[in-house]
Amino acid sequence: MALPRIVFIGVCLALLAGCGQRSAATGPFADSINGPDEFTALPVKPLQQPADFATLPPPAPGAANLTDPSPIADAVTALGGSPAALAAAQVPAGDAALVTHAARYGRTGDIRAVLAGEQGGAAARQALDPYAELARFRALGVRTPSAPPGP
Repeated sequence: MALPRIVFIGVCLALLAGCGQRSAATGPFADSINGPDEFTALPVKPLQQPADFATLPPPAPGAANLTDPSPIADAVTALGGSPAALAAAQVPAGDAALVTHAARYGRTGDIRAVLAGEQGGAAARQALDPYAELARFRALGVRTPSAPPGP
């Protein structure tokens, strides 16, 4: 009679020990004291059913999903633009005349690097020493309460 009682008490203790710790869930809906983190759950666009399932394109790894958020395209649409123009690699038809006129004397493919090199020297000559300017303003009697301390 003592053996079933000991087995029963042992089983009860094992069950109670299993209830002592909560599982550590992870992810945006992890159960915590403050609740889930609402900023990690992103809203997606509603699912759409295609007109013909036979013409669905095959899945492409790394390609965008139709339900993925696209805030830039949504902003362009809200402002009256065409979100298809964002993906276009060519010059839009409305800007072709402008680009042709701007390139009438030739153009350089690496213009950004050329301008960065040319402007680097000019910027160095025009740079201000903030502490020299601070001393100049203080000598003129200008109050500078938010000036940082010297180096």
